[in-house]
This record gives sequence, C-alpha cells and structure tokens, in this order.
Amino acid sequence: MSYKYFTSASATTFQTPKESFLADFQANVDAEFSVAADIYTITEELPFASGSYIDVDVRINSAINSETGRNRGDDWKKIIFQDLSHDTNIGYKYNFDDNYFICVNSEIKKNFASSITVRRCNNVLRWTDTDGNSLSSHCIIDYSIKRPSDSVGKNDPVTGEGFIIVYTQLNDDTKTIAPGQRFLFGNSTLWKAFKIFGNGIQNFLNQETEDNDSCKLLMLEMGANTVNNDVDNTADGIADYYKNVYELTLTPSSISGSVGDTFQISANLEINDVSTTKDLTYASSASSIATVSGSGGVILTGNGSTDISISVTENSSASAVCSVVVSASSVAPYEIRVSPANTTILEGTTTIFETFGYVGGNVQAEKYTFAIANSNVPGANYTLATIDDNSFSVQNIEMYLAYPLIISATSGSYTEDISIDLRGAW
Repeated sequence: MSYKYFTSASATTFQTPKESFLADFQANVDAEFSVAADIYTITEELPFASGSYIDVDVRINSAINSETGRNRGDDWKKIIFQDLSHDTNIGYKYNFDDNYFICVNSEIKKNFASSITVRRCNNVLRWTDTDGNSLSSHCIIDYSIKRPSDSVGKNDPVTGEGFIIVYTQLNDDTKTIAPGQRFLFGNSTLWKAFKIFGNGIQNFLNQETEDNDSCKLLMLEMGANTVNNDVDNTADGIADYYKNVYELTLTPSSISGSVGDTFQISANLEINDVSTTKDLTYASSASSIATVSGSGGVILTGNGSTDISISVTENSSASAVCSVVVSASSVAPYEIRVSPANTTILEGTTTIFETFGYVGGNVQAEKYTFAIANSNVPGANYTLATIDDNSFSVQNIEMYLAYPLIISATSGSYTEDISIDLRGAW
C-alpha cells in the first residue's frame, strides 16, 4: 500500500515507510563508507565470466567461521558493497592484493546490506579442449594444515595427495571439462597430477531452485594420478597437451609462376592420424605479390616472394605455409578440360560430359558445339545429344570395339577431340 501525504499548498507524494527506511539505511551506509578505515578499491569481473574487470569501492572484513566463531584466515574475506542493490552472486570473481577471489556465499536476498564471502583462488586449472585450444581458469583447492600430533615431518600446509576438492567458476570454458580429465598442479620443478573421478563434476548447485542454468560455481573431485612426460606439457603445466596431434598438409606445398597465374591450394588436416574436416583460415603475407581466398584460391599479382599461411581457425597453432615465387608476366595458355576424364561407356548406359575452357586456371565463358569427328563407328551403335553450351551426352546402344568414337568440342579457334570407347556391358 502506498501512503501519500499532502501539504496545504500542493499535492506531494512521499516515500512509503519501506522506501524511507531503505533510504535512511543507505544514508547510514554512505556515512560509514566516508569514514571507515577498511575501504578498498578492488576490481570486479563484469559482465559475469567476461574476463573484464571494473573498479568498485568496498569494505573488506575478516570472514568468520559460523561453526567455530573463529577467523577463517586471509584466504577468506567478507566484502560489503556500498550500494545496497549491488548485483552479485556465487561464482562472481574479484581481484585484489595480487590474487583472484571467487564468491562462495552471498547475503543479498531479502537482506538490506549487500555482502558476500569470497575465497582466494590458490591455483589455476589448465587444460586443452577437444579442438586443441589451451584454456585456464582460476581455482580453489581445498587443503589441510598438518598439526604436530599427526605430522611426521615439517608442519607445513600441504595439498592432499590422494583426494582433493577443486572449486572454479562455471562458465563456457569450464563447461568443456570432462570426467576423467587430468590436471597438473605445482611448478616446473615438481608437478603433481590429479584426475577427475568419473562422477566428480558437480554443477547442480542451483542458485534458483528450479533454474538448472543458475549454477555459477563448479566443484571437481579429483584423485592423485601420475605425470606422463609423453603427453603432458611440463613447461606450462598442462596435462594431455600433446594428446591431440595436428598435422596439416598442403598441396601444392610451394608455388612458382608468373603474374596473372592462378592456383588452388588443397589442405588435408589429420588429428591423431585421422583425417578431419575443420574450418581453415588462409592469409597472404604480401597481397601485392599473391592473394588468397577463403577457400585456398591463389592469384599471383606481382613479382617477388611471399608466403601463404593456412591454419585451423579454432586452433591457430596448427598451421602450414605454402611458399610463393612470382616471376615476370606471361601469357597463360588456353586449355580445354573435359569431365569426366574416364571416356569408357558401357553398353546400355549414357554418360554426360562437361567441357570448359581455362586460362591460367580460370574458367572461361566460351560456348561449345559438339560434333562427330570420325565416321568409323556406325551411327546405330550410339546416340550423341547436345545438352547445353558446355555439355553433351553419349548413349552406348551397342558396343563397338574396332574404333573409338571421336567427338569434337569446338569454341572459336579452340578444338578438343574427345575419344570415347563403346564397351560391352560385361
């Protein structure tokens, strides 16, 4: 219900009691922020999972364990926002004091103050997806502190050798993590390998009960594993880095010609020795010497040398180079190409032939006429039919093995004789 109060002079709408309370509460928070000693400027990732961070002024307090009443230590912090309506939630990331933190608990629903509990990311998940792209995500590894009573050696913080829990932000990258995936933690002198248990991916902690897409925090359960120097990248700490081996082969691998010549580069991609089709990106290091299309068509445009690079679009590290050398301009020869190249027709069947002229690899627009060039084959044994300006058909009515049938394809001064064998059905 809205409450309205009016003065005698004019009608004025005032705030409801709830709005008035919130305004007063915000004013008190603003006043505290103006004098508090625990005000810090940190960065907050916005939008969620974007990798972009903006400045925000907050109060940072120690986080208290609700079960023991004790300070949780520096890895846990309570962040209070000045704006009561500040939007945040579990899984959001923050950066301050040279560390990244993830929100693991929030106090914003039906609460006047906007505050969260964050936990420091003490490590990084590094992996490659199925396309060979290297990905990473800041993460939290649960660890324990050994006490003198249960420690044989030094009383140092240790990461569990047999079983660990890892928390990270659930985003488009971490959604590619699969059961059984391996990770390396440590440093270049001593890596430890861990493998996700078959059912160790937990992403069903919905922030809104019935919204299965509202989960923003991923929990991974891992067991100790063995570092494999054959497939693990121990320089960068990425397990199974060399598991997907890309091999890109180009045909031709080099090009030499004159200005105006055209070529077609064919690329064959194999992943782990299996031929695969992926989107490819073509680029010329000097378009003034040679240009390349998105399908590998190359046109030589100027004298000199350049390289045509081809790479897998979704994994640029998988690439190959075709070297190009261009000499002075020349007049490209005219050639007539006939398809199909196989000119044997079995008895009782019909074959359609296409004929086109090419100059320097470029198809021309000439029209062709088709006629019998010899009289050695009886007319009752075949039927010749013109389909259009560039194609014709021949039907083998009855085989004739003494001589081939010769068809002349003619366009202006250019003629190509096509020899066709009329074979038996068996």
